[in-house]
Amino acid sequence: MYIGKLAKLCAVTTKTIRHYEQIGLLPTPERKGNYRLYREKDIELVRLIKHSQQLGFSLAEMTQALNRSKDGIPWLTINTLIEQKLQLINHEITALEHKRLLLHNQQRAIRVCLDDDPNCPAPLA
Repeated sequence: MYIGKLAKLCAVTTKTIRHYEQIGLLPTPERKGNYRLYREKDIELVRLIKHSQQLGFSLAEMTQALNRSKDGIPWLTINTLIEQKLQLINHEITALEHKRLLLHNQQRAIRVCLDDDPNCPAPLA
């Protein structure tokens, strides 16, 4: 299939597909004259890349993962990346919960201060 059909089937632009090729995410396709010819497995790969981006993976992370295997999609490697991403997200959630607590404490301190004296100095919780 030609690049336009691949782009349409995967809901991406032809520019995106060319970019994926340029950075090594998609293998260089065979050519027929000036036209790129894609295979059915390229559909799965482009959809995986797009879905991975929606899950928060960078193109660099996907390039590194996909370049580890020349024989199909390296699901074991991708699963390891998912585990690492989950650990990072859990750490970020913990940090955000701590910030939320600090903000609530600061807000509470300001309210108490304002209730006592509308011109009170800026309280730090």
